[in-house]
Amino acid sequence: MKALVLSIWIGLFFTACTSSGVNSAGGGEIYTYKGMNFGSNRTTSFKRGVVDGCDTAAGDYRKDHNAFNVDQNYRMGWGDGRLQCYDISKEKDR
Repeated sequence: MKALVLSIWIGLFFTACTSSGVNSAGGGEIYTYKGMNFGSNRTTSFKRGVVDGCDTAAGDYRKDHNAFNVDQNYRMGWGDGRLQCYDISKEKDR
């Protein structure tokens, strides 16, 4: 399951990367947080999940457990935020 989620995330990440604020395929505004691209047309709950996931990766555990259990967008945002921000924090440690 983790491999499937990771492969989907990698595919979405690389297909959504552009240099401007608008997806080149016309997909709408790209959501960036802490300089990282989280894709286009993200919901408010996805964005809240990203922020909480990034805080968790930085060592300040944050998770809205109710939203995580019932809201797929929040859950995906939290996982993406934790993964991407964790990678960034490990690079800073080097």
